[in-house]
Amino acid sequence: MLVGLLDVLEFKSDEIRTTERNSIVEQIIIGTDYIAFCQDKAAELNKGKGAIIHEWPKHTNVITGDVVKGALSFVKASKQLSKIKPTKSKEYLARAELSFNWLDTNGPIHYPGGVDYGGVLQPNDGFNRFVYGAPKEFVRPEQWKTRDLVMMTWVALELTKSGKKYYKEKAISYARELMNRQIPITNPEDRFYGHFKPYDGVDLTEKAWEHHHMGYDAGATFPHYLIPLIEMSTIWDEHEDAPLWDETIRNFAYGYFLPACFDNPFYLLPMGYFKNEGLLTFSGLWHGINGAYGSAAALALELKAYTGDTRFGNIAIGNMQWIAGLNSGVWENEKYVAKSMIYGIGDEYMGSWTKIPGTICNGFDADEQFKFTEPKASTDEPKVFTDEGWITHSGGWLSALSRLKK
Repeated sequence: MLVGLLDVLEFKSDEIRTTERNSIVEQIIIGTDYIAFCQDKAAELNKGKGAIIHEWPKHTNVITGDVVKGALSFVKASKQLSKIKPTKSKEYLARAELSFNWLDTNGPIHYPGGVDYGGVLQPNDGFNRFVYGAPKEFVRPEQWKTRDLVMMTWVALELTKSGKKYYKEKAISYARELMNRQIPITNPEDRFYGHFKPYDGVDLTEKAWEHHHMGYDAGATFPHYLIPLIEMSTIWDEHEDAPLWDETIRNFAYGYFLPACFDNPFYLLPMGYFKNEGLLTFSGLWHGINGAYGSAAALALELKAYTGDTRFGNIAIGNMQWIAGLNSGVWENEKYVAKSMIYGIGDEYMGSWTKIPGTICNGFDADEQFKFTEPKASTDEPKVFTDEGWITHSGGWLSALSRLKK
């Protein structure tokens, strides 16, 4: 959510009324200070100076995704607040370095999270085999997850842009690890290539959405988010790796992202490709995927700007329109009625737990919320609307909307 609010300031600050801008800044400080609180609590609990606990007081464990996204929030908040809140800006930049350096030294943190979803027992190692369609006997490697390599690249890039030149080589190094995971055109998954394996040497590919309540993947909500690589290709275009970054971006864009999204009439980002099942969009989820759709739209707009290909604009609009009301709808009075999934917005809109106007709920799923369904093509349909108003969804929406307006 913080990334979404910070994107609004970065891309649309000049068009926001002063009262609205002040409100956004206030919310950014409240949210970032909470992450700072969780960072301080981790130090108090002897978990490491720079670590970040999941939440207080119920879940005080440390998870890779929390720490790296906390570092990203700190550094992006520091940048946006540098002129209007200089003291806070300096504090947040220092905290970003603390978290990145701690994770760079100690990560990844494989917090265990054994669960039993859908009748499939998950070994207590924090890797959700069910989401991937992986067999129960699959052994998780002791490696960084690819999506976390993307996030570490992003934080190192943002730290470099903030004047901390030491981190440029860190960004380049993590990007190299990331590129090594890409599915090559010479060995596609069915007709798709350019997407990524979650680990080196495994016969699986990353999915758009991996969240489950606790464990290593908790909050793994940025889908295929190559935005840092796109930016590196632009600002460091003379670096020796620049042609590789460009190739990686284009292979992903044209080998997977474009054909996968164009595979359905709404241009929705699929959950992923599953062996023997094909592309799946609604099957296998636990929470809804509206947050991923917002982030997919933001990524599509970045790819449109990078490639000049307007088809990526269609993907952005499709994923946003699905949330805004151009969707398959719910069954009412003997017909399907399409509705906005932004609570309180539109002539027809879905319900939500909180009933806070502007809330974006989990969205459509193959089964009831908080229940995994086995990923299968035969059940892959938007059969159920799930109404938990998770803040993550609104963050993805804001990241897309601010870029779209720009």
